[in-house]
Amino acid sequence: MRNFYQEMESRIEKYKKLVQDLLKQEFINFSDKNKNIPTTSGVYAIFDDKGNLLYIGEAQNMRRRLLNNHLRGNVGSSVLRRKIAEQKLNLSGDKISKSDEENINKFLKSCCFCFLEIEDERERKMFEHFSISVLHPEL
Repeated sequence: MRNFYQEMESRIEKYKKLVQDLLKQEFINFSDKNKNIPTTSGVYAIFDDKGNLLYIGEAQNMRRRLLNNHLRGNVGSSVLRRKIAEQKLNLSGDKISKSDEENINKFLKSCCFCFLEIEDERERKMFEHFSISVLHPEL
């Protein structure tokens, strides 16, 4: 039993450090035309224009997820967009118009994000879940 607790303490310390590392990364605005986002795997955090943490996610290809799915996607392809529509813009998920999608785009362009590259899928998913449970994003 002692080994179990030591391993858990070690894992918690590791993820605490990763959370600190994630939040120390450069913040990139969605509106920035020269986004330097890698196509590698990782965990990302999205903040609104007031600095409130909105969302934490993980992706095999962060560039595709952040730009194609979230920024240029639609509520059908992005959980983040669906949550923004429902919780930030008070829109019904089944009645999203083209102008509603444009309002979601406008909201997202006022947001920024940071990311941490993590190649190992299991570690990435575990870190995402740990980060969500510790940081409590709004969405």
